[in-house]
Amino acid sequence: MDRLVWTLAKKYVRTSLLSPALIVFAMSMGMFVSLPGVAAARPQAQANSVASAQLPAAVTEVCAPTLLPTLAPRLAGPALKVVVTVAPLKSFIEPMLPMGSEVTILMQPGRSEHGYEFTPSDLRKIAKADIVLYVGLDLEPQVAKFLSQRPNASRRDICFADAVGINVTDEHDHAGEPKTNLAQGEQGHVHGPGCNHGPVDPHLWLDPILCAQLVPVVRLNIEKELVERNAYTVDDRAILQKSELALLDRIAEVNANWIVSVNAFAGQSIVTHHNAFSRLADRYGFEVAEVIQEIATVEPSPAQVASIVKAINEKKVRAIFVEPQFNGVLAQRIAKSAGVRLGRIDPLGTGDWFVLMASNLRSLTENLAEPNLAEANLAEPNRNESAKQASPSSTTAPAGAPRQ
Repeated sequence: MDRLVWTLAKKYVRTSLLSPALIVFAMSMGMFVSLPGVAAARPQAQANSVASAQLPAAVTEVCAPTLLPTLAPRLAGPALKVVVTVAPLKSFIEPMLPMGSEVTILMQPGRSEHGYEFTPSDLRKIAKADIVLYVGLDLEPQVAKFLSQRPNASRRDICFADAVGINVTDEHDHAGEPKTNLAQGEQGHVHGPGCNHGPVDPHLWLDPILCAQLVPVVRLNIEKELVERNAYTVDDRAILQKSELALLDRIAEVNANWIVSVNAFAGQSIVTHHNAFSRLADRYGFEVAEVIQEIATVEPSPAQVASIVKAINEKKVRAIFVEPQFNGVLAQRIAKSAGVRLGRIDPLGTGDWFVLMASNLRSLTENLAEPNLAEANLAEPNRNESAKQASPSSTTAPAGAPRQ
């Protein structure tokens, strides 16, 4: 995505009367060429585009992540108490809250999101919150049950899955996708090798397009809460809308960075520790060939390890990616015996979604790059022996346990 058109599109988002979320979707898929003031710039933009985008230096220049938040005014008050279940959700509500508001993350960094047991203290925090933001899709069944059994008219409960129209019975969803894929010249979703047709993946926050859909819903709930308190003026509304647009702007830029950077690796396969990244793969055109732990709380069997090794060989996997919430000893063993790289991607982070996505993108692009000659020579004999050497180990940490 060239920078001239990208700049014009961002300007259009700030001045358009259309839904900000719809403009974000248009930008994400290159559809903004038809917007006023953008179409005319396309020829010059194409002339100045980064033709060498596949070169690491060019990609680095165009896609350097913007980690500093866009400065936007904050509401004066009243302060709100907010609870989010997983750390990334904090980034989609905190920038729009009144000054002095408090955001509590229930699942602490270093713990897996699967099988997490919420404590009585966690549930008390929920009971005292003004706004609760959670994922849904059975990721936090204790929280969902608590909210349904203890409805509170003064508390606003926001379910991410409900906000973007995904439910646990969906076998295959493409929420947030545009009707036209201009890159493919086809209508609707293009079913690629990374397309997820299995059970619904609850890691909604790893898809920037879904995150963009969530933001207006969060903004609306903040607005309703302030209106109910008689603390919402015309000026406050303008401030909140600016905060929303600034947040959507940053999310759209993350999406654009991923589109450009991952384009060079479209169709490639990776192995991950658990099945957390199918939405990223589906969105950006790569494939999760295998996962080390299909069920986050269950250690892989020898047959499953053999299947992983087979997938690495057949699909020419360049890297296995471990996660900080799990012990990586088995992944390390498989990577060494198969002669592939060992990288790290994190499904959760520590509370800054923008840093999380930039870090994951950097790890993917570095580890999926073309292997050098030394790596290629080392990998070939190792691949032939990998099935014999790799075996599961009891050192794999159970879900929810800190990494040793």
